[in-house]
Amino acid sequence: MIKKKSVKLLAGVVVIFILCGAYFGLKTYNQKTEEAEEEAAAGETILEVDTSTLTAVSFLIDGEETSFTLQDDGTWQKDDDATFPVDGDALLSPLSALSELKSLRTLTEIEDVSEYGFDDPQNLITLTDEDGEVTIVTIGDNNDSTGNDYLMLNEDTATVYTIATDLREGFSDDIYDYAESEELPTLQASAITGISVETADGENYDLYIEDAVWMVSGVSEDTGSENEEADADEADTLTSTVAGLAYVDYLEHNCSDFSAYGLEEPAVTLTITYEEEVESDEDETEDAETEASASEVESEEESETETGESVETIEQTVTFLIGDTDSSGDYYVRLKGSTQVHTLSSDIVTTLLGYSAYDLIAEEEEETETETEDATEVGDATEADDEDATDAETVEVMDEDADEVAVAVKETETGEAESETE
Repeated sequence: MIKKKSVKLLAGVVVIFILCGAYFGLKTYNQKTEEAEEEAAAGETILEVDTSTLTAVSFLIDGEETSFTLQDDGTWQKDDDATFPVDGDALLSPLSALSELKSLRTLTEIEDVSEYGFDDPQNLITLTDEDGEVTIVTIGDNNDSTGNDYLMLNEDTATVYTIATDLREGFSDDIYDYAESEELPTLQASAITGISVETADGENYDLYIEDAVWMVSGVSEDTGSENEEADADEADTLTSTVAGLAYVDYLEHNCSDFSAYGLEEPAVTLTITYEEEVESDEDETEDAETEASASEVESEEESETETGESVETIEQTVTFLIGDTDSSGDYYVRLKGSTQVHTLSSDIVTTLLGYSAYDLIAEEEEETETETEDATEVGDATEADDEDATDAETVEVMDEDADEVAVAVKETETGEAESETE
C-alpha cells in the first residue's frame, strides 16, 4: 500500500514539473513571438513628408487649432492674423520629424480608439501639399509603461502606432515661438561709447567717452550735473552688461495698450550709443576721395586694396523703454517706436538701476597721492634751496674774512717799510 502511494506521489510530482515546464515554455514562446513581431514592426517607416512641398499647416497650440498658409512670395501667414510675423523656419522645424516617421509598434483591429486618447488628442497635425493631398497625424495618450506616444494616421481608427515622443515634444504651446522677432543690434562692449539711464524718480546718469576717457554726468543727491571722470572698472561693468542685452520672452507683436505693461510711462529709459562698421556707398566713397588730399586718397586706396571693400564706422543709438515686472521678476520692454513687447532679464536691469552718477565717479585717491608727491618734491626743492643759500652765505663770510686778513697783512707790511726808512 505504501509503495503504491509513493508511486502516485512521484507521478504527481512529475506531472507538476511537466505542466510547469509547458507553462514556462509557452510563456517564453509567446514572449519571443511578441518581441519578434515588435522587432518586425520597429523601425517601420509609416510616413514620409517633404516639408518643402507644404502649402498649408495646422496644429494645436495650447489646445487651440492654429493654421498657417504659404503665400505667393514664399512667406507663411497666420490665417486669423495677417500681421503676425511668422518665422517660417520655426514653423517647419518640428515637422521635420515627419520626413521619415518610424513606428515602434503597430496595433491592428482596434475597436475603440478612445482608449488611446484620440478623442482628446495631445496634438492634431494637418498638412496640405502642393498637389492638394492632405495628411492628418493625431497624437493620443502617452503610454506610462513604455513612455511612448500613441499615433493615428489619416483617421484610420483600425490601426494605432506607438512612436517616440520627439514629434510631440517638438511643438510649442507658445504661439510666439513661431514668430519672427525684431532684431536687436549686435553690441560689443568695445564698440559702446555711451550709456544713458533715465528713471521715473529722476536718478539719471550719462556715461560717455570723451578724449578716450570715460566721463559721467547726472543728477542725484550727491552730484549736480557736473561732468566728472568715471571709474574705468565700473564703466567696463556697465558696457559688458548692456552688451549682453537679449530678450527673454516674446509677448506681443502688435501691442495696442502699453499701459498694461507699464510702458506707457516707462520706469526706465535706456539709450545706448555704439559704433558700427558698415560698407560705404561707392558714390559717397568717390565723393570723399575727390575732396580728400592726394595722400589721403592714396591711403584709402591702399586700405580698400587690402580689405577688398570700403568700410566706414558710423555712430548708432538704440533706446529701450522698460516698464513693470512679470511674475518671474523680468522686466517688460520695447524698443522706442516699436509695437513689439518682450521681457528683459531682471539681472541686467537691476545692474543698470544699481548705479547713480555718484557711484560712477572715479575715486580721488590718485589725485591725493599726486598732490602728496608734488608737496614732497616742493619740500625737497625748498630744502635744497635753503642748503644752497646756507652754502652761499658761508662762502660769503669766508670771502669777507679773507679780505680782512689781506688788509691786515698789507698794513703790517706798510708799517715795517716805514720803520726801515726812518
